[in-house]
Amino acid sequence: MSMRSCLLVMALIASTSACSKKETTVTTDQGKVTVSQDGNKATIKDNKGSEMKIEQGKLPDNFPKDVPIYPGAIATMNAADPKAAMVTLRSDASKDEIAKYYTDELKGQGWKIQASTDLGGLFTMIAVKEQRRCTVTVTADQTQKGNTIAITFEGNVSQ
Repeated sequence: MSMRSCLLVMALIASTSACSKKETTVTTDQGKVTVSQDGNKATIKDNKGSEMKIEQGKLPDNFPKDVPIYPGAIATMNAADPKAAMVTLRSDASKDEIAKYYTDELKGQGWKIQASTDLGGLFTMIAVKEQRRCTVTVTADQTQKGNTIAITFEGNVSQ
């Protein structure tokens, strides 16, 4: 499933998250995707057997132990499959405080910072370790005070 298709399906889930159990099939240019939803949880399966789990308000069960969570940040959504994961968090801390924390903490956990960009209202950092890649993006929350932290992983996410 492409990232674009995944994001479209995630938007569909977010817009109907208050619903109880529900199953929907979405047809994209890449095939059919079945979304099974139960409250704040959803499972997405494509016609090739790939599966992704999405849940609101918590970290994924396979969240890597060597990737820190900013102190006081609140998990808002996660999506995970065996080879990749994404977590969004919300924090009242400044972008600069969050960026420094992730730079220092990831280095301390043995990650190598491959790239880092600060564009004023947006901070992005890519870190690598072994056969894994972690991207941290911090953006200003447009609806309320604070920042949104998005962390994505590629590789064996359960390490």
